[in-house]
Amino acid sequence: VLIFAGTSVYAFEGIALVIPIRESMEKPEYFPHMLVGMMLFFVVFLTGFGILGYFAWGNHVKAVALNELPGTMGMLIQLLYIMAIFCGYPLAIFPAFAIIESKLFSDGPPTLTRKWLKNLLRTFITLLMGAFAYQMSTYLSLFISMLGSFCSIPLAIIFPGMLHLRLVKDSPRLDWILISIGCVLVPVTLYVDIVHMNL
Repeated sequence: VLIFAGTSVYAFEGIALVIPIRESMEKPEYFPHMLVGMMLFFVVFLTGFGILGYFAWGNHVKAVALNELPGTMGMLIQLLYIMAIFCGYPLAIFPAFAIIESKLFSDGPPTLTRKWLKNLLRTFITLLMGAFAYQMSTYLSLFISMLGSFCSIPLAIIFPGMLHLRLVKDSPRLDWILISIGCVLVPVTLYVDIVHMNL
Protein backbone atom coordinates (compact mmCIF):
# COMPACT_ATOMS: atom_id res chain seq x y z
CA VAL A 1 0.00 0.00 0.00
CA LEU A 2 2.81 2.44 0.83
CA ILE A 3 4.55 1.74 -2.50
CA PHE A 4 1.26 2.74 -4.12
CA ALA A 5 1.27 5.99 -2.10
CA GLY A 6 4.63 7.08 -3.52
CA THR A 7 3.73 5.97 -7.05
CA SER A 8 0.32 7.65 -7.07
CA VAL A 9 1.69 10.94 -5.77
CA TYR A 10 4.32 10.77 -8.54
CA ALA A 11 1.41 11.26 -10.96
CA PHE A 12 1.29 14.86 -9.68
CA GLU A 13 4.80 15.56 -11.00
CA GLY A 14 3.49 18.41 -13.17
CA ILE A 15 2.09 20.30 -10.18
CA ALA A 16 5.01 22.74 -10.39
CA LEU A 17 3.59 24.03 -13.69
CA VAL A 18 0.30 25.15 -12.12
CA ILE A 19 1.36 28.72 -11.33
CA PRO A 20 3.11 29.37 -14.69
CA ILE A 21 0.05 28.06 -16.55
CA ARG A 22 -2.27 30.30 -14.55
CA GLU A 23 -0.03 33.31 -15.10
CA SER A 24 0.03 32.75 -18.86
CA MET A 25 -3.75 32.30 -19.23
CA GLU A 26 -5.70 34.93 -21.09
CA LYS A 27 -8.64 34.49 -18.67
CA PRO A 28 -7.16 33.35 -15.33
CA GLU A 29 -10.59 33.46 -13.66
CA TYR A 30 -11.36 30.14 -15.43
CA PHE A 31 -8.27 28.52 -13.94
CA PRO A 32 -9.86 26.88 -10.83
CA HIS A 33 -12.50 25.15 -12.96
CA MET A 34 -9.90 24.07 -15.51
CA LEU A 35 -7.56 22.76 -12.81
CA VAL A 36 -10.26 20.73 -11.05
CA GLY A 37 -11.55 19.39 -14.36
CA MET A 38 -8.11 18.30 -15.54
CA MET A 39 -7.22 16.75 -12.17
CA LEU A 40 -10.46 14.74 -12.21
CA PHE A 41 -9.82 13.70 -15.81
CA PHE A 42 -6.31 12.46 -15.02
CA VAL A 43 -7.39 10.66 -11.84
CA VAL A 44 -10.12 8.83 -13.79
CA PHE A 45 -7.81 8.18 -16.76
CA LEU A 46 -4.88 6.84 -14.73
CA THR A 47 -7.12 4.82 -12.43
CA GLY A 48 -9.03 3.39 -15.38
CA PHE A 49 -5.80 2.52 -17.20
CA GLY A 50 -4.48 0.78 -14.09
CA ILE A 51 -7.69 -1.17 -13.54
CA LEU A 52 -7.87 -2.25 -17.19
CA GLY A 53 -4.23 -3.33 -17.09
CA TYR A 54 -4.88 -5.34 -13.96
CA PHE A 55 -7.95 -7.00 -15.49
CA ALA A 56 -6.05 -7.76 -18.70
CA TRP A 57 -2.83 -9.16 -17.21
CA GLY A 58 -3.54 -9.83 -13.53
CA ASN A 59 -0.97 -9.65 -10.74
CA HIS A 60 1.94 -10.43 -13.05
CA VAL A 61 1.71 -7.29 -15.16
CA LYS A 62 5.10 -5.74 -15.93
CA ALA A 63 6.06 -2.40 -14.38
CA VAL A 64 5.70 -0.77 -17.81
CA ALA A 65 2.26 -1.85 -19.01
CA LEU A 66 3.12 -0.91 -22.60
CA ASN A 67 5.54 -3.86 -22.64
CA GLU A 68 2.52 -6.16 -22.34
CA LEU A 69 0.98 -5.05 -25.64
CA PRO A 70 1.39 -7.76 -28.29
CA GLY A 71 2.10 -7.63 -32.00
CA THR A 72 2.83 -4.82 -34.40
CA MET A 73 0.30 -2.46 -32.83
CA GLY A 74 1.95 -2.90 -29.43
CA MET A 75 5.36 -2.19 -30.94
CA LEU A 76 3.98 0.90 -32.70
CA ILE A 77 2.49 2.23 -29.45
CA GLN A 78 5.80 1.65 -27.66
CA LEU A 79 7.64 3.48 -30.44
CA LEU A 80 5.24 6.43 -30.23
CA TYR A 81 5.72 6.54 -26.46
CA ILE A 82 9.50 6.55 -26.89
CA MET A 83 9.17 9.44 -29.35
CA ALA A 84 6.96 11.35 -26.89
CA ILE A 85 9.54 10.88 -24.12
CA PHE A 86 12.36 11.81 -26.50
CA CYS A 87 10.58 15.03 -27.54
CA GLY A 88 9.45 15.91 -24.01
CA TYR A 89 12.83 15.40 -22.34
CA PRO A 90 14.32 18.75 -23.46
CA LEU A 91 11.30 20.60 -22.08
CA ALA A 92 11.42 18.74 -18.78
CA ILE A 93 15.17 19.03 -18.23
CA PHE A 94 15.63 22.63 -19.41
CA PRO A 95 14.90 24.27 -16.01
CA ALA A 96 17.48 22.02 -14.33
CA PHE A 97 20.05 22.84 -17.00
CA ALA A 98 19.32 26.55 -16.63
CA ILE A 99 19.86 26.43 -12.86
CA ILE A 100 23.06 24.38 -13.09
CA GLU A 101 24.48 26.54 -15.89
CA SER A 102 23.67 29.77 -14.06
CA LYS A 103 25.82 28.54 -11.15
CA LEU A 104 28.70 27.18 -13.25
CA PHE A 105 28.83 29.63 -16.15
CA SER A 106 27.68 32.93 -14.64
CA ASP A 107 30.99 34.74 -15.16
CA GLY A 108 32.37 35.98 -18.43
CA PRO A 109 31.04 36.84 -21.86
CA PRO A 110 29.31 34.26 -24.06
CA THR A 111 32.05 32.64 -26.14
CA LEU A 112 32.23 29.57 -28.37
CA THR A 113 34.21 27.73 -25.67
CA ARG A 114 31.57 28.50 -23.08
CA LYS A 115 28.85 27.29 -25.46
CA TRP A 116 30.64 23.97 -26.03
CA LEU A 117 31.27 23.54 -22.30
CA LYS A 118 27.53 23.95 -21.73
CA ASN A 119 26.81 21.41 -24.46
CA LEU A 120 29.29 18.95 -22.92
CA LEU A 121 27.71 19.43 -19.50
CA ARG A 122 24.22 18.80 -20.92
CA THR A 123 25.47 15.71 -22.76
CA PHE A 124 27.21 14.40 -19.65
CA ILE A 125 24.14 14.88 -17.47
CA THR A 126 21.90 13.23 -20.08
CA LEU A 127 24.24 10.23 -20.43
CA LEU A 128 24.54 9.96 -16.64
CA MET A 129 20.76 9.97 -16.30
CA GLY A 130 20.48 7.36 -19.07
CA ALA A 131 23.00 5.08 -17.35
CA PHE A 132 21.21 5.53 -14.04
CA ALA A 133 17.85 4.75 -15.66
CA TYR A 134 19.30 1.61 -17.23
CA GLN A 135 20.67 0.43 -13.88
CA MET A 136 17.34 1.11 -12.14
CA SER A 137 15.19 -0.49 -14.86
CA THR A 138 14.78 -3.71 -12.86
CA TYR A 139 13.45 -1.65 -9.94
CA LEU A 140 11.30 0.72 -12.01
CA SER A 141 8.14 0.57 -9.91
CA LEU A 142 10.11 1.01 -6.67
CA PHE A 143 12.21 3.80 -8.17
CA ILE A 144 9.10 5.70 -9.29
CA SER A 145 7.66 5.20 -5.82
CA MET A 146 10.89 6.56 -4.31
CA LEU A 147 10.76 9.61 -6.59
CA GLY A 148 7.16 10.13 -5.60
CA SER A 149 8.04 9.77 -1.93
CA PHE A 150 11.07 12.04 -1.96
CA CYS A 151 10.01 14.66 -4.52
CA SER A 152 6.28 14.58 -5.18
CA ILE A 153 4.93 14.21 -1.64
CA PRO A 154 6.64 17.44 -0.54
CA LEU A 155 5.61 19.14 -3.78
CA ALA A 156 1.97 18.01 -3.68
CA ILE A 157 1.25 17.84 0.07
CA ILE A 158 3.83 19.56 2.28
CA PHE A 159 4.75 22.72 0.33
CA PRO A 160 1.15 23.76 -0.53
CA GLY A 161 0.24 23.49 3.16
CA MET A 162 3.30 25.53 4.14
CA LEU A 163 2.62 28.19 1.52
CA HIS A 164 -1.06 28.43 2.43
CA LEU A 165 -0.16 28.66 6.11
CA ARG A 166 2.29 31.46 5.38
CA LEU A 167 0.17 33.44 2.89
CA VAL A 168 -3.47 32.98 3.89
CA LYS A 169 -3.47 32.01 7.56
CA ASP A 170 -7.23 31.33 7.65
CA SER A 171 -7.24 27.57 8.31
CA PRO A 172 -3.98 26.68 10.08
CA ARG A 173 -5.34 23.38 11.44
CA LEU A 174 -5.89 21.92 7.96
CA ASP A 175 -2.50 23.20 6.82
CA TRP A 176 -0.76 21.58 9.78
CA ILE A 177 -2.63 18.31 9.15
CA LEU A 178 -1.42 18.28 5.54
CA ILE A 179 2.15 19.15 6.55
CA SER A 180 2.13 16.45 9.25
CA ILE A 181 0.75 13.77 6.92
CA GLY A 182 3.36 14.65 4.30
CA CYS A 183 6.20 14.66 6.83
CA VAL A 184 5.17 11.20 8.04
CA LEU A 185 4.62 9.79 4.53
CA VAL A 186 8.05 10.78 3.16
CA PRO A 187 10.28 8.72 5.49
CA VAL A 188 7.79 5.85 5.87
CA THR A 189 7.29 5.35 2.12
CA LEU A 190 11.02 5.70 1.46
CA TYR A 191 11.75 3.08 4.10
CA VAL A 192 9.21 0.65 2.62
CA ASP A 193 10.64 1.20 -0.88
CA ILE A 194 14.21 0.56 0.28
CA VAL A 195 13.16 -2.59 2.16
CA HIS A 196 11.34 -3.91 -0.94
CA MET A 197 14.35 -3.09 -3.14
CA ASN A 198 16.63 -5.20 -0.93
CA LEU A 199 14.33 -8.25 -1.07
